[in-house]
Amino acid sequence: MTVSLDLQADFAAVADRLEAITLQRADGSGVVAISAALRRAITTREAAVSDGKYTTADVRWHLAASELAEPPQIGDQIIDDSSDEWTILETKLATCGSRFECIARNLTIAGGLNTLVTVRRELATQGTSGAIERTWEDYRINVRARIQEQSAERSEQHGRQSGVITAKVYLAEQIPVDNGFQIVAADGMVYEVTGFESPDSIGSLFVINAERRL
Repeated sequence: MTVSLDLQADFAAVADRLEAITLQRADGSGVVAISAALRRAITTREAAVSDGKYTTADVRWHLAASELAEPPQIGDQIIDDSSDEWTILETKLATCGSRFECIARNLTIAGGLNTLVTVRRELATQGTSGAIERTWEDYRINVRARIQEQSAERSEQHGRQSGVITAKVYLAEQIPVDNGFQIVAADGMVYEVTGFESPDSIGSLFVINAERRL
């Protein structure tokens, strides 16, 4: 008896350890539920010969073409069943067009984002006296981040120490901020936003420049 294998449609039938994932489109066009995705780690050898393009923390995802009306794109995110987000760095059609092979990176892991912060924005409200009062509201909470303090300028007047510490706050996602925003660390430290640096590539972190007053 001859068995006919249709590579266009039988990806889920011939692969083990398949996962249900969600593909979130970078252009905001929506999300796609995929019932059968295959995850494979990037090997040490692959990372070594890539000249820094890949790391051993990166993952190669295989997505059945039959479950996608449109191909995955660079910048799209794969969200696994643990809610971890994997940003697609590279994608290609493989195995006679039956699947898409996507190299993806978890920026939270790769960037050492080891804490949670709250992003607050300034509100200007009119007090009972008619004067404009400055208040703050939570804009985003529980944002994965890494805070790296850079330099400090200290001074002392009348026995009291004051100064400013500059810092960089690294995030996996881009959050539109300006100098009307604050970053509140898990320990309650408050950093005033002074600007931001857009990532130079899909696999890079978003950087917020900030200052903490002593």
